[in-house]
Amino acid sequence: MKKIQYYSRVFKMLCYIAFIGMPVILIAFWLNPFGMGGDISQSMWYLFSNLPISAGVAMQKWELSTRLYAIVINFIPLGFNMAIAYSLAKLFNCYQHGQIFAERNARYIRLIGRLMLAKALIIPTIYQALITVDLTWHNPPGQRLMNMSLNISNIVIAIIVIMISWIMLEAAKLKLEQEYTV
Repeated sequence: MKKIQYYSRVFKMLCYIAFIGMPVILIAFWLNPFGMGGDISQSMWYLFSNLPISAGVAMQKWELSTRLYAIVINFIPLGFNMAIAYSLAKLFNCYQHGQIFAERNARYIRLIGRLMLAKALIIPTIYQALITVDLTWHNPPGQRLMNMSLNISNIVIAIIVIMISWIMLEAAKLKLEQEYTV
């Protein structure tokens, strides 16, 4: 149990660091997306962005207004990522305090699964469409893009996490019943 508590404390702190660090990285990226120069595909910031990979999007310098709109648009995936990181931190906090099979844990897992499902549906469609339109808006007519996609594997993983939460909820109920059995 001590190992679970130790690693839960470590992962809780990592989740809080991610929760705080993600908006900082997002804003730093969009204020200076090209880093030390060159194009964005060579920038270290590109690793942290949610940009669609496309020559029309990735190989140009953007105006300040485009970058400011991009910051606002990037609040969509940022919001999901921050909510997931916060929920994971709360889940690890329960584990840190020795609450393994508790209804609260199952609810956190279900919330994480629902957030993952919503993210899997919204990011490849709405977010990708908005960000590609924003980043190619100043291109000449015929070179503007609107990109949309759907990743079935992310949807399946989110559904599996939701199913695991249901199993954990049933396990928590069984544990509670056993505690009251004489």
